[in-house]
Parts: sequence; structure tokens; C-alpha cells
Amino acid sequence: MTACVSNDLTFAVVPAAGSGVRMGLPHPKQFHPLHGKPLLLWTLERLGTLAFVAGIIAVVPADAVSAVEGLLRSLPADPAVTVIAGGVRRQDSVLAGLKALPKACRWVLIHDGVRPFASADLFRRTHEAALRCGAAVCACRAVETVKVVHDGWVHATVPRDQVWLVQTPQVFRRDLLEDAFRTAEAHGWEATDDASLVERLGVRVAVVDGEKTNIKITTPDDLRWAAWTLETSERQAGLVPHGKDGSWP
Repeated sequence: MTACVSNDLTFAVVPAAGSGVRMGLPHPKQFHPLHGKPLLLWTLERLGTLAFVAGIIAVVPADAVSAVEGLLRSLPADPAVTVIAGGVRRQDSVLAGLKALPKACRWVLIHDGVRPFASADLFRRTHEAALRCGAAVCACRAVETVKVVHDGWVHATVPRDQVWLVQTPQVFRRDLLEDAFRTAEAHGWEATDDASLVERLGVRVAVVDGEKTNIKITTPDDLRWAAWTLETSERQAGLVPHGKDGSWP
């Protein structure tokens, strides 16, 4: 794993303040129990195993801060997890996370609270690419034909070799990301991922190969797949590593 010196600290910001209306649950999806633990807790546990992450900022709905702080008692004390209230949009929540970072933080890793299956290797590769380039994302190449559709009619076919499906983690130099958010606020820019705001500054963003299993759990089908994946891992426990190396606890 990438070692960090005292003036090169990486902190993780985990946006998890959404309502998750597409899931059709009576509670936000990040709090839905998966094998006895809320989905968000699986993600935070995974981040907590990464040696290069010095601390974690979990951004949750304002009315859930105390409850999430209670859940964290089951996690190791290191790295420390700070829980704060998020905003209406994902973008607002990430900005709140940036404002909560300690001064010593130089690099920011952003990872969706409902992506619990990213591997330690994916985090490491994305982090190392950012350390080289200043900004990096992970993404999967499109394997099917991609078409632009308007009102139910095909408008255009996009060359498949130019299309990548972007995931998190995304890692950025802190000052660069803060500049991108300041500029977005000043100009009223909105984006569905943080790299889009950095790109608008004219900054190049490196891309590393993502993982098909690194899904963002958004629909009931995703939740069923996640439960099946965990059940399979338990049955094959001898194949699942254990310890402070990024593996499942």
C-alpha cells in the first residue's frame, strides 16, 4: 500500500446523506441492514482497513448523526470516523465533508457510502494514480453499444471505445478539489460526480480500471445481489483474506 508521511495525509469523505427514494424502502438505503449490519457500516469498515487513510468523514442526514455515531462504536478507533450532517444534494454533502477536513489533510478520497464492495487493490491503484497526477478516478469500459436517446428515439450512437462508466473511489489533491468546489459554487455548476467539477477547471483526470463488482447499490435488485455476494463470501470463507489489508472483517 501507499505510505503517507505526516505532510501527505489522505482522508476519506463518504457522502451518505441521500434519501434513496428509488429503493422504495421506509428508510434511507445506506441504513438498510445487510447481513445484520447497515450498508453504510460495511463501507466504513472497508475504508478503515486501508493503511493510507488517516481519517474518515461520514456525511449523513442531519437527523441520523447521533444514530450513526452509535453504530461506530463497533469499529476500531483508528482511523477515526467523524460524522457530520450533509446537504440536499450529493454535491452539498461532499462540500460539507471538505470543510470538515483537518488542516493536515492534503489528499481527499471520495467514496460513495453505498459502494461496499470496492477492493483494497482498487482503492490503492486509484490513490497511487492521484499521487502521480493530482486527480484520479476508477471506471469500467463500456462493453455494450451506447446510444443517445431523446423521447424514446435513438438520437446518436456513441463510439463504445470512448465510453467509460465512472465509479468511486475518486482521489484528488485537496487544494485542487477545494478550488473546483469554490468555482462551482460561484458559477452555479452542478455535477453528479466530483471529477466533473475538477475537469471544468481544465485539469486532466487520470483513469484506472474499475471493478464490475464495485456497484453503487441503488435498486432492490442491487440489494439482492449484495446479499448474495456476502452469502457466497461466507461460504467460501477460506478464500477471503482477513486482517488490516483491505479485506472484509
